[in-house]
Amino acid sequence: MVRLLFLLPLLILIVDFALSNQAPVRLGLWPTGLNLPLPLSVAVLLIGGLCFILGAGVTWAGRIAANARASLAERTVAQLRAQLAARPVAVPAPTTTAPALTAPIATAPGSSLALTR
Repeated sequence: MVRLLFLLPLLILIVDFALSNQAPVRLGLWPTGLNLPLPLSVAVLLIGGLCFILGAGVTWAGRIAANARASLAERTVAQLRAQLAARPVAVPAPTTTAPALTAPIATAPGSSLALTR
């Protein structure tokens, strides 16, 4: 439904453009001498469509390397997870003695060990 809300105004504009521009133009390909008489709207929409397809192809070609790297990374992560799952878990032995607690040394105000600021 949301797509239709965005697509409908665009389609209305394209149809309006096509109906408003019916003047014939001649499209030519210089070295071949090929000339095609087309309505202006068809010529503009045809060129726009070809440019869109060309841009999509360039974008798709640029994504090939990134997709290959992402696929390799996913395979590597899966292998590392499998290795980690197969590895035995080492549980440390419980300690029998409590760690020694140390208390700060208190010094008298007049002693030579007193810290001064």
